[in-house]
Amino acid sequence: MTSGGLHRSGDIAAFIGDGETRLIAAAYRDPVRAGELFVLSDNEAHEHRAWAKSALRCMFADCPAPDLTTVSRANARDGFTHFRGGGRHAPESVNHRQGKAVVAQWLRRLYGHDAVDIEVATDTQRSRVADVLLTHPITQRRVAFEVQYAQLSVAEWRDRHESYVQQGIIDVWLWGHTRIRRARSEYALEPYRLDDVQDELRKAGMRVTFINPESSQLAIAVNRFGRTYSLASEREVDLVAFELESIRLSDQGVRSDAIDPFVTAAREREAALRERELEAQEHAEARAAIEAARAKKASARDLERARAAREQFASMPARVDARSGVVRPSVTMPARVLCRQCGKPLDATLAEFGVHLGPCRWEQERLL
Repeated sequence: MTSGGLHRSGDIAAFIGDGETRLIAAAYRDPVRAGELFVLSDNEAHEHRAWAKSALRCMFADCPAPDLTTVSRANARDGFTHFRGGGRHAPESVNHRQGKAVVAQWLRRLYGHDAVDIEVATDTQRSRVADVLLTHPITQRRVAFEVQYAQLSVAEWRDRHESYVQQGIIDVWLWGHTRIRRARSEYALEPYRLDDVQDELRKAGMRVTFINPESSQLAIAVNRFGRTYSLASEREVDLVAFELESIRLSDQGVRSDAIDPFVTAAREREAALRERELEAQEHAEARAAIEAARAKKASARDLERARAAREQFASMPARVDARSGVVRPSVTMPARVLCRQCGKPLDATLAEFGVHLGPCRWEQERLL
């Protein structure tokens, strides 16, 4: 599978898998290497078969029949198999352990065996135990890798993430390939949908990354941005898969020459979004200024009308109200104009005509 550009849906379907969990990692019988797992590379089953039978055993200490042998598969990945009476371990546990083994193997090839630890406490209080911990041999910067196949709540993730941040540790979360979910709606713009905790990771500005230990691949969540793709900015996402060996590390997470364009596109998208928000803010401020000017003008007009009314009121001849003794302006009301036909009052606008323009009211009533 190539690492450049988006993959075809069939490639991502292969990354997600067919639901069957294959055993690709085994423990060493040598007590000196206790806790370390050997990962069988694809197409090497025949080469390691005799050695595996004598030197390796099932990774689960409580396995009732821990002896293993290698199995070569024509249409699937090579791996291990138990003899009769062994195996049948929970897929979640198998995937989790194999994910840790694959990540540790990858990091040791990059930084050396001594730079990588599995299931190690990050402080003396053992407040946090990392699945895989890398201590950079030059900078001594620590990076914790969490391979997450089990369900995890948003609150639990925040607690673990904040703990790593407080310790100055970069935390990289690798969600299991079995935790990829199809989008719920047929109208979704992208084929997959992040669950609550994965979406919380996205909102925190971290890369949403999945792992498939059987294929030794990572997949990054992305979204369309113009004619290209960027790191995920929405809950509904597409996926891009990469060979693990092509990937390196940065302070923001995993990176490679193929991943970098998605990072660049994400930065461009964020810059464009900030520019649009600034334009919207400037437009809103300009609109508010226009509305304020209109309100001020209307207020001045109302004040002028009120002043004119007061002056007119004050200029009217005064009279004394006989009952209350209050001095009031003397206002002469115009006489009512009556219709010449029906004798009913006319509206002031009809005074010049002297009659109703339509049938008079008394005629309408008489007809009824």
